[in-house]
Amino acid sequence: MYDVTGKITTSKRQFVVYPPSTYHPVTPVRVLDTRKSIGLSGKLKAGVARTFQITGLHGIPAGATAITANATVVQLGAASSIYLGPAPIAKPSTYTLSFNKGQVANRGVTVALSPAGALSVTYRASSGTTDLVLDVTGYFSPRQAATHTTP
Repeated sequence: MYDVTGKITTSKRQFVVYPPSTYHPVTPVRVLDTRKSIGLSGKLKAGVARTFQITGLHGIPAGATAITANATVVQLGAASSIYLGPAPIAKPSTYTLSFNKGQVANRGVTVALSPAGALSVTYRASSGTTDLVLDVTGYFSPRQAATHTTP
């Protein structure tokens, strides 16, 4: 075996392999509907990050690292976008779903969860409010890492 300098060595090296996550499809389940106070109560306000729990509820187990879902924005006050992600960000530089005023917009999304299993949402508009509906269609869980020793 050769080391990083190209010299021959007889020492064994260990490395850890992180296999991909496992995807678990689920029967769609509504985890957020701000119109009906499911997940969060009240409309989303422009520039205000809000966080809600995903794991441990609705059959999504603790330890899930991400979800797939259908996100639908309704009752739009202005043309803008929605950010979904693992951390609350009042002024996110990216977005998950964009839309025009008065449009009902939806999109399939895959979003990472926080280490606590929560999801954050921000309505990226300069003013106004909107509603968001989120139906989870599946989740990812980590596989166990495996340690290997080279010969």
